[in-house]
Amino acid sequence: MKRLLIITLMLCALVNTITAQRITHNFQNVSMSDALKYVQQQTSKHKIIFIYNELEDFKVTTSVRSKSVPEAIKQLIGFYPIRMTQNGDEIYVECTHKSDRHLTGKIIDENGLPLEFADVRLLNPSDSSYITGGITNASGVFVIPLDQPKVIAKFSYIGYKPVYKLCSRENVGTIQLQIESTQLGEVTVKGERIFSRTENGHLIYNMPMLLQVMPADNAYDAITRIPGVAEFNGNITFSGQDVTLIINGKPTTLTAEQVIERLKQMPAEMLAKAELMPSAPPKYHVRGMAINIITKNFAGTNQFSGQLNAGIKQHKYTSGSAGGSFIYNHGKLSLDASYTFTGGTGYGQAEHKANHPLGDTRVPYSDKITQRSDGTNHQYHIGMDYAFAENHRLGTTYTGEWNGTKSTNTTTGTANSTQHSTEHDYMHNVDVSYSLPFGLQLSASYTNYQNPRTQNLEGVMYETNRNLYVDSRQKVGKWLFTADQTHVLKNGWELNYGGKAQLTNNNSYQTTLDENHQPIADATSHVNYNERILNAYAGFSKQIGESLSLDASLTAEQYHVKLYIPPTGAP
Repeated sequence: MKRLLIITLMLCALVNTITAQRITHNFQNVSMSDALKYVQQQTSKHKIIFIYNELEDFKVTTSVRSKSVPEAIKQLIGFYPIRMTQNGDEIYVECTHKSDRHLTGKIIDENGLPLEFADVRLLNPSDSSYITGGITNASGVFVIPLDQPKVIAKFSYIGYKPVYKLCSRENVGTIQLQIESTQLGEVTVKGERIFSRTENGHLIYNMPMLLQVMPADNAYDAITRIPGVAEFNGNITFSGQDVTLIINGKPTTLTAEQVIERLKQMPAEMLAKAELMPSAPPKYHVRGMAINIITKNFAGTNQFSGQLNAGIKQHKYTSGSAGGSFIYNHGKLSLDASYTFTGGTGYGQAEHKANHPLGDTRVPYSDKITQRSDGTNHQYHIGMDYAFAENHRLGTTYTGEWNGTKSTNTTTGTANSTQHSTEHDYMHNVDVSYSLPFGLQLSASYTNYQNPRTQNLEGVMYETNRNLYVDSRQKVGKWLFTADQTHVLKNGWELNYGGKAQLTNNNSYQTTLDENHQPIADATSHVNYNERILNAYAGFSKQIGESLSLDASLTAEQYHVKLYIPPTGAP
């Protein structure tokens, strides 16, 4: 099957986002719960779901102007430790740090005026280690979920003397900061904290600055701290739209889920900035909205840093994780590596009761299901980058994963059955990139993924016995080659062109045997799937003023797929 897709010329003028005008209201020191209730009253399309008492302590002071319901809620949340997720027309709002206690208070300046964006950090009284933190809203009010009964609170603001206070009560009252000035003759120094700016039609976030007020353990958590970014069922969205995550602008054959796992292994301290692109340029080889995560450039420095982490969780059984990462730089060479181990036992239990209609009668049914799974997971990554000169670099990374799971499901009641399954996942990925000084970017990526699984079911329901044995395996191999060239022209114009070749093979099978070890035809299959995508593009772009950019491109793509399904019983 062949298709030739021609994507016509696209002319994009990227301006400030304009959304549907729905919510307009001034909120003055009201609780988050009451603010959400007001928004709910203004819409019949969306259903806002939240726990009233959980958000009651968070105070809101802001002016919402012509915002859609999701955007209005995001503005209300601001920098509070509150997360919004959306599923269709349902919007869920919850505190990310579940706690019965909240440290509350207000910070003012020497004139008694509220200080917005003042920093509050909570420290351990025993060793002054950092616990958590937050910032004030427009009324100078802060609310920080807290588990410990006693903490040292540090209140600070640029240009003011910090204040330390030992806090054992939830409400610390009003904290007044005094200005701290240094006289330098007749020189006046002014500074500002810039979290984001626009550049070439993209919204650029300063991640180190953002992480100062909203700390995160890893790169993935850091991305979720960006205002407007939300996570739902493992997917990242911005203002309700799905987002593709890119690392350092390099194409990869990793899936979206595998890129997320890679970011979870990366320390947040490695991040330099994040580029939010409403429509990703063709050189990134993705379509739609994307976030390009750019790591810090350590070339020319000599340093070594690392971190270790571990955790344990006890429910019915114990599970835990441990891992570490390090970064090494020496001159032109940079190395980074990480490893995470997760293991333990999971347990679940459910009961069902029903009275099913059957003709003119009803058939009662009840069961109790218990599930236990034991598994281990290993994730590992190593990367190397060598800077021959400015804009002349060679980089390569290897990312791998191995995990094994054994589970048993037991059902008792009207139906009685026992199911045993053993499953493994193997993933190997290699990415290589080469950047040359004259604007040429070359890259290659390969991923091999395998998922063998066996299942054994023995069960009986009324007079029917069912004994099945299932053996299955998914094996995927994927190659990606890209070449992209950029020319900087006069008057700020850029000319871009390039292409990619992507080859994918999916060779998978499932064999199901009955109690006599004979194949069951309608539950046995084998698929050998080969896909080829060839793509070429050319375009130009120009920044016009501070908030307007021009980006036009022409893309041609050939898609070819060959699907082979062997006859039943064939190898």
